[in-house]
Amino acid sequence: MAPPMLEVSHLRVSYSGVLALSDVSLTVPRGQIVALVGGNGNGKSTTLRAIAGLVPCTGRISLDGRNLSALSRRERARMMAYLPQGHQVHWPLLARDVVALGRHPHGLADPARLTAEHGRAIAAAMARTGTCAFGQRPIMDLSGGERARVMLARVLAVELDRGLVGRLRRRGLLGVSRRRRVVGRRLRLRRDGGVVGRRLGHGRGGGGNDEKGH
Repeated sequence: MAPPMLEVSHLRVSYSGVLALSDVSLTVPRGQIVALVGGNGNGKSTTLRAIAGLVPCTGRISLDGRNLSALSRRERARMMAYLPQGHQVHWPLLARDVVALGRHPHGLADPARLTAEHGRAIAAAMARTGTCAFGQRPIMDLSGGERARVMLARVLAVELDRGLVGRLRRRGLLGVSRRRRVVGRRLRLRRDGGVVGRRLGHGRGGGGNDEKGH
């Protein structure tokens, strides 16, 4: 029997001696979308950041049956993508170059020197997110919604080995129709892997239920 896509056991996180998470355990089966739901300060973001390896933690995190602590950063980046809320970019890069950052785990060091494989992955990710039209515009010049789609394209450009995406969605950045298309992409991603996300409130027009588990 194949192991779960993600298994977290007794996760514990502290910040400067202050306990933020204690004894958190969860399992994400293959092909599932799982939402972390709760009020502010309940540890949703911290849980995802710990799973992504962005904050020190204790406990065991297994990805596709492999202990996360035994993986190199590059191996982990090929298996897992993390999209935080806020979509902050600190350099005046072109939108296409931001998407190209998703190819870094596959060896791309310079967006100006793309191989055919990297170019194909970037073009496919931008086509799926509807961002081709502003690929040559500086990311700082884009609207909040456009920037959100570029950051999603960066995640898709990774072409994850296992399809696990840790994603935080900031309510209001994507319109209802856009949110439904994004959910459709998640459903396609979950065929071979799983999706873990933080749910932030409810939207109108069917947008509020798009991160429930299936």
